[in-house]
Amino acid sequence: MSKSSGDFIDYYQLLGIAMTADIATIKHAYRTQIAHHHPDRAADGDAQMARLLNTAYATLKDADMRQRYDERWLEYRNRQWLLAKKQQVADTVGAFAKQQADKLGKVVKSKVPTSVQDNIASGAGRIAGQAIKHAKRLWQQMSHTSELPICQISLQLAYHGGEVTFTVNHQTWQTALPKGLTTGDTIHLTRGADTVTVQIAISEPNVIVRGLDVYYTVALSRRDIDTGAQVVLPPPLSLQLGVPAHAHYPTSVRLSGRGLPSSDGAGDLVVVFEVQG
Repeated sequence: MSKSSGDFIDYYQLLGIAMTADIATIKHAYRTQIAHHHPDRAADGDAQMARLLNTAYATLKDADMRQRYDERWLEYRNRQWLLAKKQQVADTVGAFAKQQADKLGKVVKSKVPTSVQDNIASGAGRIAGQAIKHAKRLWQQMSHTSELPICQISLQLAYHGGEVTFTVNHQTWQTALPKGLTTGDTIHLTRGADTVTVQIAISEPNVIVRGLDVYYTVALSRRDIDTGAQVVLPPPLSLQLGVPAHAHYPTSVRLSGRGLPSSDGAGDLVVVFEVQG
């Protein structure tokens, strides 16, 4: 994935760190990168790259700015995922059409007199070529259209499934969703002559979902840390965790198999503890 798409720049990729990196990791990555790119520090320095690194560091080290950026980052990753899936389908359709054209060519050579093979094969090749171009053109056009309508669901619904109601183009739709849907998934509904495709987005305070992994942020006060308070996570997580002692905040705890469910198993739940204020 490129560092940027349009006006959006992936600061995490720019710094070479994970989206869940703590402040110490961000600072270390920034200092390492700026030492290689700052014109005053490196012979082959890049002033534009240095400015980008400075902006990335200023954004990610500030809790409020980082939270707003993470929301945009999630939308960006979802769009990239959707475009990649569409391109994958376009490539698959193209490969299938070529395969069918090759099969047809073999049949022509084995069943049809030599005098008419060339004309038929030529016509079949043109048809297959047009099919490939048409399929790719359709998917490319879809890839450059505006984002799909969003169907926001709760984390509870993502874990357990259930009924959801949403509105698209002033029409109200209702359907039952299976468990395990996550941000970036799409659903297709048909009602009479009407069809709609919407993209799933999990909307939950303090939660970011990446694939099947769920990241839940807990804001702690200094008193919580000093007294070793117990943190209770709401349903469907329904967990009670002790505040990590003697930790460098922010810090995190990974619980294997407590993320979103799927047919291949569940993702992980990562509880991120940070100090508020």
